[in-house]
Amino acid sequence: MSEARERSDSLASVLGLALSVAVGLAVARVLLLEAKDGYLARGLPVLALRSGARHLLEGVGWSVVPALGLAWAGTRCRGGARIALALVAALLVWLFVGFRLPRLDWYVPGTYGARAKLVQVAIVVLGLGTGALVAWRPSCRLGRPVLLGGLALLASAGAVRLLLPRVGLAPDGRPDVVLVSLDTLRADRLGCYGYERPTSPELDRFAAGALVVDHAFAPQPWTLTAHATMLTGLYPSVHGMTERRALPGGVATLAEHLRAAGYTTAAVVDRVEWLQPMYGLDRGFQVWQNLPDDAAMKVERILRLVEDLGDSPLFLFAHFYDAHSDWQVQPYDAAAEDAALLTTEFDGPWERAGEDVVRATQYLVGFRERKEVPPADEVAHIAEQYDAGIRSLDRQLGRLFRGLERRGRLANAIVLITADHGEELFEHGDPLHLQLYRECVSVPFLLRAPGGRTGRTGPDGPLVSLADVLPTLLELADVPAPPTQGRSLAPLLRGEALPEREPVQLVDRALRLGLRTKEWSALPTEDDRLRLFDLRADPGERRDLSAGGGAPALAAEVEARLLREAERTELLRAHFEDAADVSLTEEGLRALEALGYGGEAGERGQREP
Repeated sequence: MSEARERSDSLASVLGLALSVAVGLAVARVLLLEAKDGYLARGLPVLALRSGARHLLEGVGWSVVPALGLAWAGTRCRGGARIALALVAALLVWLFVGFRLPRLDWYVPGTYGARAKLVQVAIVVLGLGTGALVAWRPSCRLGRPVLLGGLALLASAGAVRLLLPRVGLAPDGRPDVVLVSLDTLRADRLGCYGYERPTSPELDRFAAGALVVDHAFAPQPWTLTAHATMLTGLYPSVHGMTERRALPGGVATLAEHLRAAGYTTAAVVDRVEWLQPMYGLDRGFQVWQNLPDDAAMKVERILRLVEDLGDSPLFLFAHFYDAHSDWQVQPYDAAAEDAALLTTEFDGPWERAGEDVVRATQYLVGFRERKEVPPADEVAHIAEQYDAGIRSLDRQLGRLFRGLERRGRLANAIVLITADHGEELFEHGDPLHLQLYRECVSVPFLLRAPGGRTGRTGPDGPLVSLADVLPTLLELADVPAPPTQGRSLAPLLRGEALPEREPVQLVDRALRLGLRTKEWSALPTEDDRLRLFDLRADPGERRDLSAGGGAPALAAEVEARLLREAERTELLRAHFEDAADVSLTEEGLRALEALGYGGEAGERGQREP
């Protein structure tokens, strides 16, 4: 009887120690998660509890088996073996608590700054303490109490997940609002816009149940300013943001309007410098997460966030950077299967060995700086890589759509899928997206609302700008919209026509003003002229009618319209002069230099290609 009881106590000790280690490490991860996500600091205690409970249960699930093995090994080790066991345990704790195993890049503590160093030291101390605990375990008498305490904590976490009220208001029938921005995605490379290559099967399926706008344009081909236009309804010439100036304080964002109307507001965006909170685009968002990962990780984070948020009306802003030029080896990155499907074999100079090879984005920047165009076969291969990258992004968007549908967040949702700008593939002599030609400013615009019209607006359809995003989504959500430079497209979903509008603005990095209609485009030049194109006869914008004084009647019309637009812009801009200066980080300055910018160009905001 005594021997049986001793075995029972020993088993309880091992189980209690294993569970206490697993729970303790999971709690440590949860504390670091909360410190990073900041749900409590943002006034979302219910979200913090639901998220923390989920991470606690998952953390225990990941760590309980290794902890059990370590606790059992502690009963068998003697002498020097205990030291080895303690070091192994300390290493595993460092990997687990530091989010390296399983890896969550967004949460891995850095080494920059005193706070990050303190976190790293705390993890090391926790690891060494845990190693000592499993190697020189406490008395068996602690086994059962610790085991019961761990089980009680797990039961509490489970109760939080099952019973705690969902975040926000009770369901009241209001639609969710989902805004998806696909960075650097030009419209004419998608099947739903007539492209013949299979780049976008998931987006095409979505488009089949949406309104596809044919004439949608970004005001400026730059991530910072184009997203500011999406979220404020103001052109860059008015909101005035540059790499050195944040969003003016008097400008309300789409998230602020929806949050005031009772929506929970959340954003999952890339960690690119231009979407960091210092620029002010996070205003109104209760959750704003800059993730360093690709679309697959962002989709996972979005779906988990939606689960934690529960049934409240939600405004979700999702930004994906995957179609952007690559920073590693090839000009554009793609999954192997998509590269095999959409690219042909090519011995690119970016793939050759040698320390002097300039790779990826820098390789493309070099052509622009030298004013060179690569050979035709190389241009074709670069375009194929761009296509393959779009298809890789598209696959993850399918996961997002299906995930939202399974969670009941898509059927009654207002969804807008667009892009901040397009991408030039040497059509006008340049790579990337600095010019204002169609390939750089024409963006997809796929709009869906419950019961709304579907199909394409067609060649005779209305002219649309990213400035229309805010008024459109607010009207569809039945939220009052402020005066903006955009207009609501909600009538299109009701089958109503929109009146002709003034030309949409196109603004270069030096804030020189251009205009575009469906019939013509007027693009500013560095020497303060305008290039003028008749889009009916010259949709590729090849023949500049301003050269030699051609098309005087059209030139006079453009000049008059440009003057009116400049006067309106000046009046509006006077209301928004309280923008804060932005200090770039060292990382941001290095990125600027890596992309071939600096000096006067950098001061004008020309930092991202």
